[in-house]
Amino acid sequence: WLCFVDSDDTLPEDSLEVLVHASQGVDIVIGNFQIVNEDGCIEVCRKTVFQGDSMKWDHIAYLRAMLESRTPASVWGRLVKRELFDEQIFNIPREIVLGEDYILCIRLAVKNIKVKNINDIVYNYIRRSDSATGIFKHTWEYKKKIDSFVLGSIRENCLEEYCQDSIMQHHFRWLRCCILDKELKYDDPLICSIRRNTIIRLQFKDRIYLRLLILPIWGRKVILKILHELNMLFQ
Repeated sequence: WLCFVDSDDTLPEDSLEVLVHASQGVDIVIGNFQIVNEDGCIEVCRKTVFQGDSMKWDHIAYLRAMLESRTPASVWGRLVKRELFDEQIFNIPREIVLGEDYILCIRLAVKNIKVKNINDIVYNYIRRSDSATGIFKHTWEYKKKIDSFVLGSIRENCLEEYCQDSIMQHHFRWLRCCILDKELKYDDPLICSIRRNTIIRLQFKDRIYLRLLILPIWGRKVILKILHELNMLFQ
């Protein structure tokens, strides 16, 4: 088994024992994690599955959960069978400085694996103001680069038809993240393919984000501010 721990994070006491105890008959065991600030205070506990989700997944269910951001696409906070790792798993270009965990997890998920989720807290994620996650500037072009690896693995294993709606959610999560990137435009090839989609019914908020791309950046900011204020009003 392999367990990954970032250099600035920690493991709660007995977390490895808890993970090993739950590993029988599966290939990956995923536990909950808690976010700890730089002063050592626990900010929040995060569950790895949403309420109502199964605690056991086959590879398709696990793949869909990651694409829909229903479980962390990270390599930490879990045990993974060593035999799942091959040279291809780690074949990620050096210019991918953020999101490599996502690529790696997708490459694991396309294998015929069994995944188990447990309720125990097995990882302390230390939130730092100067971390790469916090200071990295997300761009649409960078997201598309990550996308080429993610979707490449899915298509190579002929799994796209099983998770088309999940892939669409994956696209829109990144679209919302990069909505103020001036390089993200309405006529972008990926955006055009999303607009031509006739299989997946888009949610109302997703249609709004697509229409925002017609506007200049200042116009997007104005509309987003109005939508935020309306959302606060009706909460």
